[in-house]
Amino acid sequence: MHAMAKKPNSFMNWLGRQIGHVKGAVQAPVPPQPTVVYRKETVQEAALPQRPQEILRRTTIDEVVVPPKQMQKRADEAPPQSPPSPQRPG
Repeated sequence: MHAMAKKPNSFMNWLGRQIGHVKGAVQAPVPPQPTVVYRKETVQEAALPQRPQEILRRTTIDEVVVPPKQMQKRADEAPPQSPPSPQRPG
């Protein structure tokens, strides 16, 4: 017999799997969030000529984001990729 024999799908089996998923998610490290250096939010509103009771609203968000230091290190450590050298017939 195998170490983990197949068991019928029961409520307790399902519940144990769900608790395991939640436990794994809680214990997983949280990745660092990028830093927002600059943020400009612009809102434009205009009444529609055909339907004056309705307003058209446009929201534009401009951001400058700096990635976390871990991501920068990975990018710095990656060797620069050079184009393949052409092979000469020999």
